[in-house]
Amino acid sequence: MKTLFITGTGTGVGKTIASAWLCRELSEQGHKVAYVKPVQTGGIPCGEVLLSVDLEYVKASAPKMVGTLCCMNFHIPASPHLVAQEENRPITLAHLIEKIDKFAQEYEPDYLIVEGAGGIAVPLNDEDEMHDLCKALNAQAIVVSSTALGTLNHSKLTINYLQQHGIDQISTILMRPEEELEVIENDNLLRLAQMAPNLACLPYYPGLDSEKGSLPTDFHASETHFELMPWTT
Repeated sequence: MKTLFITGTGTGVGKTIASAWLCRELSEQGHKVAYVKPVQTGGIPCGEVLLSVDLEYVKASAPKMVGTLCCMNFHIPASPHLVAQEENRPITLAHLIEKIDKFAQEYEPDYLIVEGAGGIAVPLNDEDEMHDLCKALNAQAIVVSSTALGTLNHSKLTINYLQQHGIDQISTILMRPEEELEVIENDNLLRLAQMAPNLACLPYYPGLDSEKGSLPTDFHASETHFELMPWTT
């Protein structure tokens, strides 16, 4: 089993859309894929159940997956450490790892896709950050970034932070904005590829929103580079 940890350069960059695309892509290639959202904040009430909007979106987008799991779901849309404190439900690495390990043993996927919350330095509690979960899972990191202005700084900081904490197998998924000057995007693509191998470039798609149903059937990467990924070997 290969564990891929989906993180991003910040909140709202497109982690769930990238996760949905990756789960669908790998499933359609014939792999057994399972998806985990360790911590969901801003869950959606549905009767007596609190739904994970990210999990529901990925599940609807990749129906061939073998299983999905949300370990902890909170009402308030805020950083995990804060919502855990506000709802008096502490988050511990041990609890998350136990649930994820049990889930993986049950479904035995080829690929376990784990989507973080926010960026890689987001705190889970007073001691642990999101990168600690990535490392505890022995996962390879995929950084979701943008091709837009400002991405070089955000991406470099994220990749450097991962490396500083002992996570060296890193690749990227890039999200294209609606509009960007071609000269900026081309230079960003070149420089981002020098930071880490690029798995895919996902195109701008009008109306694309991870809170709306599922990934459109005609949404496809403009280019993919699976052969560059360390997790393919």
